[in-house]
Parts: sequence; structure tokens; C-alpha cells
Amino acid sequence: MFQLLKSLAKGYESYMIHVGRNRARSVLMMQDRRALEDMGISYHLLLKGTSAWPWRDDVVQATALNTTTKPNRRQEKRAIRELRSMSNAELRDMGISRGGIVDAVRHGRRDDIEVPTRLRKDLAKSAA
Repeated sequence: MFQLLKSLAKGYESYMIHVGRNRARSVLMMQDRRALEDMGISYHLLLKGTSAWPWRDDVVQATALNTTTKPNRRQEKRAIRELRSMSNAELRDMGISRGGIVDAVRHGRRDDIEVPTRLRKDLAKSAA
């Protein structure tokens, strides 16, 4: 009897893990590729489903780790100068306003970037 309960518990645990991963995947699929890259998540592994868990590969992890280091003053000034040379449309495409360039360089992009409705629909179709 104890073995039966133990195997039922193990099966339930596996089921709940699978459900949690599916939910996490659906939330991650709503993110844009840049946000996924910032988190160290591989978009291509994410497309493969829960079988590719944890959706990280060495290249993406290395990129995510390298982007967390703080740039030195020279790199910061170069990035600010480069962003200031861009048009408002280019900045808007990146989710940065002209007045937020310095903040974006020093603190990163906003986390609340809205995913366009068209892209959200495309992601929902590819996930189904």
C-alpha cells in the first residue's frame, strides 16, 4: 500500500512539474527575443517545448552573463553617443525614448516593454 501511494505521489509530482513548465513556457513565449536573451533563455529551445527544459544553451548563458557586467565609463559614453545619433523611430523600436537614453545605458531597458498584438497572435499560433 505504501509503495502504491509513493508511486502516485511521484506521478502527481511529475504532472505538476510538467504543468508548471508549460505555464512558464507560455509566459516566456509572450516575450520578445531580446528579453529572452537578456534572461538567458534560448528562443529556439523554447520552441521545442518542455522537453528542452531549462531552455538555456551555453551561448545564451554566456551572453546573459556578459551583459550583467557594468560597462566602464568609456563604453558608457560610447553607447550614449551611439544612441543619441539614432533617429527617434530607431530608438522607439528598441523601447527607448530620447530622454531615457542615459538611463537605458546605465540601468538597462525597461522590463515592461509591450509586445505588439500582431506578434502576440503569431506567438500564440506557433505555440499551439
